[in-house]
Amino acid sequence: MANFEAMSCHPDCWREWQYRQRFVELFNRYAADAVLDVDGGISYLDPKGEVIEHQVRIRVVPVAQPT
Repeated sequence: MANFEAMSCHPDCWREWQYRQRFVELFNRYAADAVLDVDGGISYLDPKGEVIEHQVRIRVVPVAQPT
């Protein structure tokens, strides 16, 4: 899973990635102090389970439009 940390991904690719749901499930199972959202963001939790910080680490990036 470390290979996917802070990866960039087009929104359509992230939504259609056949392993996305499984990846999110595994991440959330093993990361006791963080929760990965299906949108690719990560919420860091305090010991009580409250969100103390939210980051977009799997940066879901839009497709560049030609200029």
